[in-house]
Amino acid sequence: MENHIYQLRTSKCWQGSSAFLTFQVSSYHRSQELPKKFYLNVDCNQISRGCRFTEKRSGQIKVSGSISSIIRKYISSAKIMEILESEKDGTLVIPFYQGGERNWCLFLNDEKPPQLSLISKEGVDYFRYGQKGVFTKRKSTERNLSCIEDAQTFKNILPNLMAEFLKNLEEATPHENDSLQDVDENLGSQLGLNSNTDSFSDLQKTIRSKLSRRLKTVKKSIEKHKKHIPLESEIHDLELQASLLQSYAYLIKPNEITLKLDRSLAGTPTDMIIELDPDISVGKNVENYFKKLKKFKKALKVGEDLYTKYIGEKNELTSDLELVKTHILEDESLLSILEKHKIKHHTVSTKKTKNNILKMPFMTFTGPEKVECLVGKSPSDNDTLTRSAKSNDYWFHVVEGSGSHVIVPSRSLFQGKLTEDVKKDASILALHFSKLKNNGRGEVYITQRRHLKKDKGCAVGLWIVKKSETFYIRYSPQDLQKVLARKKID
Repeated sequence: MENHIYQLRTSKCWQGSSAFLTFQVSSYHRSQELPKKFYLNVDCNQISRGCRFTEKRSGQIKVSGSISSIIRKYISSAKIMEILESEKDGTLVIPFYQGGERNWCLFLNDEKPPQLSLISKEGVDYFRYGQKGVFTKRKSTERNLSCIEDAQTFKNILPNLMAEFLKNLEEATPHENDSLQDVDENLGSQLGLNSNTDSFSDLQKTIRSKLSRRLKTVKKSIEKHKKHIPLESEIHDLELQASLLQSYAYLIKPNEITLKLDRSLAGTPTDMIIELDPDISVGKNVENYFKKLKKFKKALKVGEDLYTKYIGEKNELTSDLELVKTHILEDESLLSILEKHKIKHHTVSTKKTKNNILKMPFMTFTGPEKVECLVGKSPSDNDTLTRSAKSNDYWFHVVEGSGSHVIVPSRSLFQGKLTEDVKKDASILALHFSKLKNNGRGEVYITQRRHLKKDKGCAVGLWIVKKSETFYIRYSPQDLQKVLARKKID
């Protein structure tokens, strides 16, 4: 293992429904051994106390939490270069570096039960978190960041944690990383079918790939959506807090940030601590709790309905994908499967004229060295032409006006480079097939297909240009006729 994998970047943080925090992290220097993103869990429970890395995030997290909110506010993005353990008392310390300085530290002591604290470089304790509860009142502390400088007292356990994580990754059975061919072979062997797909048509192979991508997307959507559905236990706790806050609001003193109720009053096994916003009135605090409760109940109902819908879609996709992978199907059946799942299949449409000549959705002009300029004939044809272009093909369009899309395929260019002559010819075509055709001059956008985007709901022929250059050209009628004379007959 290389040292660079010990330098981690934090990006997100979640508070667990029990006493733990989860950070999403990534390596500053990508390693083939590590996933693109993984998770650091800081566990404050007495039995499982400690730090560990996992490939997947725990599902037992809160939709919102005061501790995770503080973390996101102050150290949403930081660098972790070490995780320290005290050889004297077992205290774990995670320093967070910002701008090259150690600005914050998480301290996880080894008391019973353990408690997690966030200490700033000024020595201010921003919260205490553990099985006893959540305390967010700031206070000065004797602990400061200089106390972890003693190398004889603290040792860096980050390399050991990373080694254990990498070992678990190697032992895990790969699922999502299996290649499409491996999946086909395994499925074929299970069904007793020939795994050779050479007999499948190009259309069937294309549709198989589209279904695989859609299934992968649906699976990700299910996992993402599941994490945002409130837990019934969360709703129960919130309902109890709202009811108790309403009943014992008279006990709240001015500027208090919590209401602590003895277990005899709360009717719970332990004392109840209800967090308050000191900047608003008691009545407003009560109102906000009931609003939040109503929102959570609605989110639970809508979330469960949507989750059921996703599961049904996943099951149908799995069944149809298995059919497409193992049976030779007619084109009509394949297209009906795509239509069933509302997956678009883009093809360059052709129409037959009375003379039985194929009519393409674009005009072709061939310049010197057989460089092609493809010009859309209508707004819908412009969409078809631009969608079918490769990411490195060049795209021309008149600035601030409607007109045809002009595509110069990079395959027809020498070494894929756009010359001044080709740029001039394509710009003349973009201006001529636009509302500025009679001006003999104008400005043209020039970019590559990868810098274009078409949002859902965009008008026909309308595309968003994320990055481009502009090119101003003035041309004579002779220049125009010279370009138009190169039109290829359909």
